[in-house]
Parts: sequence; structure tokens; C-alpha cells
Amino acid sequence: MNTKLKGPKDFKASSELLSADSSSAENFKQTFQLFVEKEGYSQDSVHNADESGLLWKALPKKSLASCQEHAARDLKVSKERVTIMTCANTTGTHKLPLLLIGKSKKPRCFKNFKSLPSNDHHKTGKVLLDNAPTHPSTEVLNFIDPDYQVMFLPPNVMSLIHPMDQGVIEKFRRMYRKQMLRKLLLNLGTEESVVAFSKLLNLKHCCYMAANAWDNLTEKNL
Repeated sequence: MNTKLKGPKDFKASSELLSADSSSAENFKQTFQLFVEKEGYSQDSVHNADESGLLWKALPKKSLASCQEHAARDLKVSKERVTIMTCANTTGTHKLPLLLIGKSKKPRCFKNFKSLPSNDHHKTGKVLLDNAPTHPSTEVLNFIDPDYQVMFLPPNVMSLIHPMDQGVIEKFRRMYRKQMLRKLLLNLGTEESVVAFSKLLNLKHCCYMAANAWDNLTEKNL
């Protein structure tokens, strides 16, 4: 066997696969399929949602901009993080607007700002979530809106069958980095301009770049 682990990310991915419960995943797939057929849900009405962290100010690692980021005076690699939640249906024809959670209750960049990028086309149906302990119970979630029904995936199946974890969130992150790199290149000229770019970037910019990245994910991607 000639398998080589190249670094921490490879090790983490391999660990997730090794700890994944394949029998639980198969059992859930059968249970879920029977439930969908019993309730008469179409693929258009079955959605999957998942949350993930986003280092929204970190420049791409493999670029000239990143080299300058490490070398530029008074500029550290940013670790500022927001949580985003993506949600789309099984066929990839319907995406819900991104949910984004930051640290500040009232960021200054949103002062006198009334609206953010949004999409008000909503559907009813079933929503499939991971089993993170931070989520309220299914009873609480299903009580909020009778038009939606929530079901959690079982533990240790994320790397095997969680739809958003099969490349969708990774694609979103790449599209976000593309938006950031485009914005940086428009202002890039000197070391000072990289420093200025990083300092001027705020959560409002993050929201617009994230919304554009999510909009640019196609039905084929999903």
C-alpha cells in the first residue's frame, strides 16, 4: 500500500473517513428514502443545510498576494472568522440565502445600512441537517414553521453521506477567495496597498462577496 499523508489536512480527512460509521450511513439512507416516499416528498422539496467556518479576511495561501501578506510590515495573517450556513435542495435548483453569523452584535460597517444581498424565493418541504449539538431539537425546529420538517443525520456519517460536505462548501470557499482576490488585484500596486486592503476590508464586504460566491454556484455544482 503506497498511501502518503502530506500534512494535517490530509490526516484530518483520513481520520474522518476512518471514524465514519458506514453501517449507520447505509441504515439512515434506507430509512430516509422510505420516509421520503411515504410522505410524498419530491427531490425539489428535500433540502440539506450545513454550517461551516470561514476565515473571511485571510488571503489565498498560494498567490503572490499571500507572499506579500506574510512579508508586509504591520500585517499579520488574519484569523477573523464568521460562521456560514448553506442550504439547497436535492436537485440543485433552489438555494436558500446564506446565513452568516459574526462576533459583533452591531458592526459599525452596518450603521445606517438597511439591507443586504438576499433572495426571497422560498419553498416548503423537508430540511436535512447534521447533528451538531448546538442545534435545537427537531421538536423545537419543527414547531417553528409547520411548512418545514427537520431531520438530523446520525453521528459519524458526515464524510460519507452529508451532501454539503461532499464538495459544495469547499467550492463555495474557493468562489469566495476568487471574489476576494479579484477585489485585491484591483487595488494591488505596492506592499502598502496590500496592508490598506486588509485594514479596509469589513464585514459588509464579506457579506457581499459571500453572497456573490453562493450565487455563482451552479445547479451542476450542487
